[in-house]
Amino acid sequence: MRLPITVTVVATDACGGPVTNRIASITSNQPLNGTGDGNTASDSKITGNLGALLLADLVVERSGNGVDRVYTITVESKDAVGNVS
Repeated sequence: MRLPITVTVVATDACGGPVTNRIASITSNQPLNGTGDGNTASDSKITGNLGALLLADLVVERSGNGVDRVYTITVESKDAVGNVS
C-alpha cells in the first residue's frame, strides 16, 4: 500500500520575490529491490511539486534486518532569478 504525503515548505527570498518548491528526490535506508523485499520497486513516487506516494511498512517489503524504513525527501526551492537551495 502506498500512502500519499504532502511536504510543507517555508522558504523566503531575501529580496521578497516568489519562491517555487518541488521534491527533487526521495531515497530510503532500505534497498530498492533487495533480499526479502517482495520485488516491489519503486518504494516511492513523486506525484507533484510537493506530493508523493510512499510504500507503507505495514504491508511492505522489508530487508529482514528489523530496521524500519526511513525516507529522506530532498526539496528544492528556487527564487525568481533562478537561485536554488
